[in-house]
Amino acid sequence: MPMTVADVTDAAFSADVLERSKTTPVVVDFWAAWCGPCRQLSPTIERVAADHAGSVVALKMDVDANPQTAGTFGIQSIPTVIAFKDGRPVDAFLGAQPEQAVREFFERLTPSEDDRVVEQAAPLGDAEAEPILRSVLARDPGHRAAIVRLAAIVGLRGETAEAKALLARIPEDDDVRRLAAQIDLASVSSADLGSLADAAEADPAARVSYGLALAAAGRNADALEQLMSAFRDGERDPARAAMLDVFALLGDADPLVARYRRELASALF
Repeated sequence: MPMTVADVTDAAFSADVLERSKTTPVVVDFWAAWCGPCRQLSPTIERVAADHAGSVVALKMDVDANPQTAGTFGIQSIPTVIAFKDGRPVDAFLGAQPEQAVREFFERLTPSEDDRVVEQAAPLGDAEAEPILRSVLARDPGHRAAIVRLAAIVGLRGETAEAKALLARIPEDDDVRRLAAQIDLASVSSADLGSLADAAEADPAARVSYGLALAAAGRNADALEQLMSAFRDGERDPARAAMLDVFALLGDADPLVARYRRELASALF
């Protein structure tokens, strides 16, 4: 039985599509009321979406009312249908398609056996989950969810090289950058902050180490101040790399990130 496909707007796109697709695949039908092929495709999308309720979310976006998102994804003709998983587009088709083609499109998004195995491993402790994740990656070396969980397990226990090699298999996004930053900071020595502070007074290189240690201790404002100072005093590459790690951890919405991005840009030029 057909289902009503909800509308999504520019303002809600990040939450309703990108964030939601990190747990459930989302299909977005870009359309307009004046478009004949769009009206032809819509009932097909509704029928197929009804058959995949619970495993795939279907939404529609009026490109006339929401030009920002349409522009971001380069929508030049409609209907255009884009599938999102893990916060990014993974598949698409253009024009009105026969129902069988639309069904095959949705089927490609439904969870695989490995997806279900990784989901079942989610509540398990690291020691129990690790062999399960490794078995999934032996079958599918690019399985994103398995890579992210395993990289977190090995990286946060100090096996940084393997963690970074795992993350290199998948496209970088905010979540991957944040995890990479956590892994970097987990590898920072828990040396005495007082000793590091003494060394940092006269040595910009030591100031980078001090800044990283402060960040590892959760003192992010102090960390960024030390790293910015080290950058200005010549330790440009290591200080900038360390600052980017802290930015990734805090996220773009944090006022510290906005402040120190401006300071870093000003010092660069």
